[in-house]
Amino acid sequence: MHWRDGHLVRPDLHGELLRTHVALETDTTVLERQARVAHVVGRLLSEYSDSGPPMEPARTEPRAVARARSLLLERWRDNVSLDELVTAAEIGRFRLMRAFRATLGLPPHAYQIRVRVARAMAMIRTGVPLVEVAGATGFADQSHLARHFTRVVGVTPGRYRQAVR
Repeated sequence: MHWRDGHLVRPDLHGELLRTHVALETDTTVLERQARVAHVVGRLLSEYSDSGPPMEPARTEPRAVARARSLLLERWRDNVSLDELVTAAEIGRFRLMRAFRATLGLPPHAYQIRVRVARAMAMIRTGVPLVEVAGATGFADQSHLARHFTRVVGVTPGRYRQAVR
């Protein structure tokens, strides 16, 4: 393998590498870490290597995406790996990630987080304490729940609880 250019000045790629690094060092899911690494490696190989994986244009793979989505819905609380999704989808990891995003508008790990946040919202509406909600919905702790909840919903779980009382 040969790199086409030894000097890369790409702020967007630099930002993506930094976000991947942060994901590897924080309490993200296995799926998020694996998906971020696979995405950034695939991008580096396709854009800067003369022998990278052929990158087909993103297209929908309805059955493959449906199988991966079904696994995420079935095991929403679990720390599902990208390899498990690839096995369920029966297509390659790069192709699955592109198809998942093209079909659903977000990568598999973000979809899994949204499913977990939706479950957390339902539990919060029934009065379950936030610390229990975090554990029951697959988040590492209450701050992990709060970070993702706020990103998805736009308010903290505590504010959400106050609003739905």
